[in-house]
Amino acid sequence: MMSSMFLMKGLALILVDEFPDDINQQMIEREGETARLLKQWTKSGIEKLLRKAGKSWFSIGDKVIEKDGVYRTWLNPCEQHIHKAGWWTFEDLRQWASDEGPVMVK
Repeated sequence: MMSSMFLMKGLALILVDEFPDDINQQMIEREGETARLLKQWTKSGIEKLLRKAGKSWFSIGDKVIEKDGVYRTWLNPCEQHIHKAGWWTFEDLRQWASDEGPVMVK
């Protein structure tokens, strides 16, 4: 099965007339789901909260997943001697803003 990540690894030339409709539809649905999840990240306001708390990172919020109604995003924090990288729930990140929760190295 093709994914948009597969197509993004390099130059891809696609003959539109020969591109399978079912694969195109799958890609459209995945992109819609990705947009919906990223909208939840923006709506959460967590990034603004973390910036206000003085937190810094190399990567956060670029990818969001949902499992059993719980949203998670990848965090690659700065100061990894006191902060852990990983897939964290939005609530975990809110706790991190107060130097609490599982993101903190105990």
